[in-house]
Amino acid sequence: MSPPLPDASKKSPRVYRNLQTKTLEDVTFSNVEATGDPLSIELHNEDELRRLVLVQLARLTVKSEWSGLLTAAGGMTSFNVEADSGAAETVTNGSALKFAGGTGLDTVVSSPDTITTNIAATGVVANSYTSPSSVTVTSTGQITAITAGTTPTDTTYTLDAAQSGSDVDLQLDASAGTDSTVKLVAGTNMTLTRTASDSVTLAAAGGSNDFDLQLPGTELPSGTPTYTIFLIDRQPGWGTVESSTTSINFTTNNVQYWPFIAPKTADIDKVFVHVNSDGTGQLGFAVYSDNGGVPNAKVGGTATFTFGSLGTGVTSSSPDATISLTKGTQYWMAFVEIASGNSAIMGSSALSAYNCGPLASTTTSFSSVYNNCLFESGASGSFGATTNLANLTPGGVGLPRLGFSFA
Repeated sequence: MSPPLPDASKKSPRVYRNLQTKTLEDVTFSNVEATGDPLSIELHNEDELRRLVLVQLARLTVKSEWSGLLTAAGGMTSFNVEADSGAAETVTNGSALKFAGGTGLDTVVSSPDTITTNIAATGVVANSYTSPSSVTVTSTGQITAITAGTTPTDTTYTLDAAQSGSDVDLQLDASAGTDSTVKLVAGTNMTLTRTASDSVTLAAAGGSNDFDLQLPGTELPSGTPTYTIFLIDRQPGWGTVESSTTSINFTTNNVQYWPFIAPKTADIDKVFVHVNSDGTGQLGFAVYSDNGGVPNAKVGGTATFTFGSLGTGVTSSSPDATISLTKGTQYWMAFVEIASGNSAIMGSSALSAYNCGPLASTTTSFSSVYNNCLFESGASGSFGATTNLANLTPGGVGLPRLGFSFA
């Protein structure tokens, strides 16, 4: 058998030894490169150089990798393609890289070596649509259809009021197109009067009387003494006309509420109570707003009465933060025993006070019924920022004799 190459030795100390486990499909340019490094270009290496060239030519023939033969040596054999999403792809010599148009995009190849990306045609006619009647947009923001509308002609309007008997017509006069009219109809005991083109006066008519009940809300400072203490529990609304008094010892750390109407718009300066028994304990006072006939949110600060050194009779305490009232508005006075004790303050009998809560569904007799206050259980001797409606229960406790002076 003749030698593998003309005049070559049968021994291949490097090329065939290094590559003997590979096939032409497996062998890569890196394998060939590693086998030839180092392999000096000298006469005694001629056989190995010829074998290396032979392997490389056979490999290129199998894989059709001719770039290295046609351009500079060591040319590119592959490159990676990456995008915003999806796995990276490797493009090898001889493979094609395709540019695909996404949603609403088309691509086209042209000479020389050009790829052009165009917005795909949607059927929408190029135009300036001033008042389209409908626009269809895909989830990717592509407009796929536009239907032309009619440009409005009623572009300006004039609004005028005109008397129509006891009623008033509001006329919407369009500069073009159709006019419109809205009629304001005077109801029972109401009058409607057109006083100007842009003004209509509504007034009560009939059913009135000469009464204008006002709560006492003005201090009378002339003379000595001055008259500045407003007795809240004796005023109209929720007060009582009962002159007899009773003693109230709260004996509970639940908050108790009684409604009242504010006699004037002002800040409370001092809170007055009448001490019947000056023993032990501490009593707190606060004001709550009303919401639908039940106490709602605490208004301002707290006034505190610490028994043991107050003595009996009228005494006062200033709130630790401003309590602002609005004349004619319903509020709730609230008392709580901050520290338990045996002291008592003056009040009116529960039998002479108005009910401020409904009766129990199990009530069997309307004799001697009184629910003149609300109890809030679970308060633990302190005022909350708001009341807990679920914890409110009507009950009967004498109405505290309570006075305010205003700043």
